Amino acid sequence: MSSTRSEAVTKIRQIFRQEQRPLTLREIRETLPELKAPQISSTLCYFMRQRYVVREPVDNSAPRERKKVWLYTYSDNRFTKAQYES
Repeated sequence: MSSTRSEAVTKIRQIFRQEQRPLTLREIRETLPELKAPQISSTLCYFMRQRYVVREPVDNSAPRERKKVWLYTYSDNRFTKAQYES
């Protein structure tokens, strides 16, 4: 894992721990403007592969954009396969 990726992992994990709530990619990007959207997206994919994040589609409140976005829920403990697949 490169240093920029590990920095993104650390920063995004810290944001989830501070906020203590599910977040969208847009909310993460607004909180961490130094990270580009692809960095955030690849970090969220990494968390999902490791089962630290689950996602669900939600309605997007932003006008003139896609109707649904992913809402990511983070846990310091890995989600079980049953939780992850539901």
